[in-house]
Amino acid sequence: MKTVLTLGAAVTVLLGTATPVSAAANPKTSYTVRHGKSYVTGSLIWYNRSIQVGGTLRADRGCRTAVYTVWAGRRQIDRETRSACGRTARHGFKLSANVRGGASQVVVDIFQGVVRQDRKYCERWGCFIYGVR
Repeated sequence: MKTVLTLGAAVTVLLGTATPVSAAANPKTSYTVRHGKSYVTGSLIWYNRSIQVGGTLRADRGCRTAVYTVWAGRRQIDRETRSACGRTARHGFKLSANVRGGASQVVVDIFQGVVRQDRKYCERWGCFIYGVR
């Protein structure tokens, strides 16, 4: 008796069955950058060549600007800003990281005018203040 094995069956036997990509493949990092009663808070979802940003910027009095800067090693590869004046504003957008290996870090700043009030450094595993991990 002869056994016939089709190509599809052989691939399934050798590689196993296909499994869906898990959420761990695209990590989600939460961030909060505060200054007084003003803040920017939200999350970054890390993809291979981009980062999805979702956040809320609260400007207690006056105007505040949130600045998102994407780095690949020591090279800046993208930057986006969002502003609010005397209100709370939601935002969502995609940052580009279209380089080999993708982004290594997103720096999130909150400004009042041209003065930076606070900053967080975010990586796939979490956010930190420079020098404190």
